[in-house]
Amino acid sequence: MQEEKNNFYTLSADPVFKNVFYRDNNLLKRFLTDILVVFYDNVQIKKFKVLNTELTKDRLYIRNKVVDILVDIGTKVINIEVNVKYDDYRIYRNFFYLASSTIASMKKDMKFVDIKEHVQFNFNFKKNYKNGYKISAYGDLSTGEVTIPFMKTIDIDVDYYKKNGIIQVNKRNIMKNLKAS
Repeated sequence: MQEEKNNFYTLSADPVFKNVFYRDNNLLKRFLTDILVVFYDNVQIKKFKVLNTELTKDRLYIRNKVVDILVDIGTKVINIEVNVKYDDYRIYRNFFYLASSTIASMKKDMKFVDIKEHVQFNFNFKKNYKNGYKISAYGDLSTGEVTIPFMKTIDIDVDYYKKNGIIQVNKRNIMKNLKAS
C-alpha cells in the first residue's frame, strides 16, 4: 500500500506567488475564502475585483510601492503580502502598504464610516507566533479601544503551518483545502 503524502508548496517567491493566484480567478477566490472564513463569520465572495497592485506614490523621487495581491471583495479590500524575511523594515513597510491602499480608496467628501474595511494578510516566514497567527487592530493603547475599525493586519506564520499542518483559529482550520494533491 502506497503511503499518502501531502506536499506543501510555500510559493515564497513573489513572482511565483502572484503568477499562481493571478492566473486562475477560481483559485484566487478559493484562497481568499479559505483565509477569510477563519477570521470572519458568514464569508461569501460573490464577485471580486483584482485591483492595481501599484500604490500611488506621494513624492516623485521615492521607490514604487507594489503590493503582492490587492482584491476588492465588495465588503472588504484584501491585501496579501508574502514576506520571506521578517524584520522591523517589513513591519513598517506592510503598515505603510495598508495605510496607502486605504487612503487611495477614499473619495472626496467620503465619511470615515463609509470606508471599506482593509485587511492585510502577511504570510511570514521565519517568524514564530505561538498559535500560528497574530491579529493587529489600530487604536488607543491606553484603553485598548480600536479607534480605526477599517484597518486590520493579520500575520500568519507559514513555518508554523508547515510544521503543524494547519493553523487553527476559533476551531477553524486555515488553508486546509490548499494542499497539493
